[in-house]
Amino acid sequence: MSKRCARTQKNWRLRDVQLALAVTDVTRRRKLKILFLGKYPPIEGGESSKAYWLVKSLSSFASIAVGTNSLEVELPYRAEMTPQDYKVLRSGVAHFRSSHDIPTPHHIPFSKAYLEKILSIAFEVAEEFKPDLIFSWYLLPYAIAGGLVSKAFNLPHVIRHGGSDITRLADFVYFSTIIKRTLIDSSLVLSYSSHAPQLRRLGCNVAVHAQPVASEFSQGGVGNRKGRSHGSTILFVGKCSIAKGAQIVLRAADRNPHIRFRFVGERIRDSEAADVSAKGGRLEIMPPVPPWKMPAIYHAADAVIVPELDFVVPHRSLIPLEAVACGKKVILGKHLSDRYPSIRKGIILADLMSDSNLDIAIRDALRASENEAMQNVETPLLQPMSLRDYASSLMSAFSDIVKRHPVRLRV
Repeated sequence: MSKRCARTQKNWRLRDVQLALAVTDVTRRRKLKILFLGKYPPIEGGESSKAYWLVKSLSSFASIAVGTNSLEVELPYRAEMTPQDYKVLRSGVAHFRSSHDIPTPHHIPFSKAYLEKILSIAFEVAEEFKPDLIFSWYLLPYAIAGGLVSKAFNLPHVIRHGGSDITRLADFVYFSTIIKRTLIDSSLVLSYSSHAPQLRRLGCNVAVHAQPVASEFSQGGVGNRKGRSHGSTILFVGKCSIAKGAQIVLRAADRNPHIRFRFVGERIRDSEAADVSAKGGRLEIMPPVPPWKMPAIYHAADAVIVPELDFVVPHRSLIPLEAVACGKKVILGKHLSDRYPSIRKGIILADLMSDSNLDIAIRDALRASENEAMQNVETPLLQPMSLRDYASSLMSAFSDIVKRHPVRLRV
C-alpha cells in the first residue's frame, strides 16, 4: 500500500471517529429517536394494549416512529374503531406505518408474508426517520425484523418479549434457532423474573421489568360510583378461550339470570350466547375496543371477573390492576392470588372449579361494590412507580445503550 493510500485511510478513520463523537453529542442535546416495531392497536389483547400505553408515555421523552401490521390483523382479533379512534391511534408519534389487509400476490407455497411486510416498512421508516435505536415488542415477526434492520443500519436493538412467544414460539423447531440468535445479538432484552436466568445463560443482556398501569385508569370516571340504574353488571375482558376461563363465566351467567354479564373481547360463538340467553341469562357481547376506551368500560361495570387458568408462562395480566385502579372489585382465581400483592384489598378470591364458591364470590363482589359506592370508599392501587416514571427509567437505559453502541468504521 502506498503512503498516500495509508494516509487517506487514516484520515477516513479519523473523520469517522469525529463523526461518532459528534453524533453522540447531538443525541445528548436532542430527543432520542426510536423505531418501535410490534403489536399495536387495533390488535386486541394485553401485549398490544401495554405497548400502546408505553409508547404514549415514551413519546414524552423521545420521538417515536411506529411500524406494525396491526391494520391487517384478522377480524376476530381486531378492535372496533371509529374514524376518531384512528386519529387517536396516530397522535403523539412522529410516524405511524402499518401494512394493510390487501390481497398478497399469489405464490407457492403461499403465505401472508408478515415478516417481509414488517421488514419493508422498517427499512422505509429507518431510511426516512433515521432512528437512534430499534425497540421491538414480541418475537415474531417484530423482533426478527428489528434484528435484521438493526444490523443493516448498525443500530442498537432492544427486545421485549411477551408470554406465548418466549414459550411456545421460541421452542418450535423451525423458530428456535432464529429467535435465539436474535435475542443473543440484541443490546437488551426486557424480560420477566421467570425467564431472566434462562436468557442470561443464553448470553443475553437482560433487565427484569414490570410495567405499571397508565394514569388514565383512575377512580374519577363517569359512572364509576352512583347512577347506574341498569342493575348489577359483571365485566369479563379478553379472548373467549379456555385458557382465559370464558366458559366458566358463561356457566356463571347461566346460573345467575338476574345479573348482566358483559363480555368485551374476541367474539364468542352465536350458539353459546343464544344458549345462555334462552335460559334467561342477561349476556351482553361487545367486540374488542382500543385501549383508550377501556377506562370507561371498567367504570360502567360493578365488578370484574378474571377467571384465567394458569398458563405455561407465569402470567400477570394487567386487567386486575386496571380494574382496581378504576375502583372495581376483582373476582380472581385463588391460584393467581400471589401475583397481585399490591391489590389484595381489591380482590375477592374464588375456587373457579366450584360453581357455588364462584357464585358466592360474585355476590360478595357486588355487595362490596355497592357498600363502597354508598360510603365513597376508594381502594388505592399501590405501584412502585408511575408509568411515566417507568418510561423515564427506560429512556435512561436506552440513552446509555445508544452511547455505548459501537460505531462502524470503514476499513
